[in-house]
Amino acid sequence: MVRKANRFYSSSLKVRKRYILFFCLLAVFFCARDLCAHPHVFIDTRVIVVFDQKGISGFRIEWEFDEMFSAMIIQDFDEDYDSFFSIAEIENIEQNAFSNLKNFHYFTYISWKGGEYDGNRIEDFYAAISGGTLIYRFFVPCRLSVDDKEKEVRVWVYDDSYYCDVGYAENAPVNIEGAEGYSLRYEIVKDESIEYYYGQVCPLQLRLLFGKNDD
Repeated sequence: MVRKANRFYSSSLKVRKRYILFFCLLAVFFCARDLCAHPHVFIDTRVIVVFDQKGISGFRIEWEFDEMFSAMIIQDFDEDYDSFFSIAEIENIEQNAFSNLKNFHYFTYISWKGGEYDGNRIEDFYAAISGGTLIYRFFVPCRLSVDDKEKEVRVWVYDDSYYCDVGYAENAPVNIEGAEGYSLRYEIVKDESIEYYYGQVCPLQLRLLFGKNDD
């Protein structure tokens, strides 16, 4: 149920000559919702479930982008060409190549009995370069306290416009942090109750059950 994102080779071009094309792509990526075309950006996602003494404190989301989109962001935002994003460069990326995703729920949907993530707030945005690949990380604060009953939470990460093809990473798609003292189990399943792109695509759902460890 996991798949590795397609990779595309992008030859190096001078930054200044590519600004118009680049920002046109960003406008479509972040704003167009009715585009009748196949995906243009491919994202491998990982979900890190973060526990504390009260239960789940939130979810850390990691996106690993395809080679073409990675090359565009790196070439246009790594201003000193050192293959490393400085704090200032990360702030620039967040402002100009991420923050508008607030309008689209950050492609992240979380629900549990009696509530759901409203999609309006994230924390600790970070961008990095790893072997020429662009990586975004951000934290979704989402308090789910533990009581005597087992709880279920469901997480989806997808773009219903299908401009971005988002799928779970082949390697370690789900990680757990700070879960000592808790019992938990999870699975990744295709959610056929949600359809988009003319009913041709259904997102993957992370279904997590957790509770107190009685041992």
